[in-house]
Amino acid sequence: MIVIYHCWGGAHSSVTAASIHLGLLPSGRIPAKEEFLHTKHFDRQGPGDHGKIFPLGIDEQGHQICFMGRTFYAEIIIRAIGGVAKLHQLDPNQIIFVDVMSCVNYVMMLGGSVSRALHLIAVGRPIVIRGTQQSYGRLVQLVNEVKKGIREKTGDDDE
Repeated sequence: MIVIYHCWGGAHSSVTAASIHLGLLPSGRIPAKEEFLHTKHFDRQGPGDHGKIFPLGIDEQGHQICFMGRTFYAEIIIRAIGGVAKLHQLDPNQIIFVDVMSCVNYVMMLGGSVSRALHLIAVGRPIVIRGTQQSYGRLVQLVNEVKKGIREKTGDDDE
């Protein structure tokens, strides 16, 4: 399976969810500011990266974990990726798209806009980290639901 966590810009919530999925960020506590800063790709993507799929690693069950920013175009991108999979005789059901936007709060949106869109990283990054910390429990819950769904889909009940 390929799991693609996606959000607006691909710089914060989807990176965080994919990192939680892989155990690169903890699931039992809220990470400190420094842990986010040391997370590969956190607050790094820009508009030129929208629509790109970034592979982050392989999880404990052997599934490829990725993230991407997709702005307004989630449905179009998902259909296009499914179409490309079919063209290459790949099973599009082996690709799981996880929309992370339900976990995004206003603090994250504000900080992300200041850091990424306005390029005021020194101002925006602490704000987006605070928002991500506030939303972290929801991100962990989402990742746990995704992992459970994969186990049910694949028949793998090992945790």
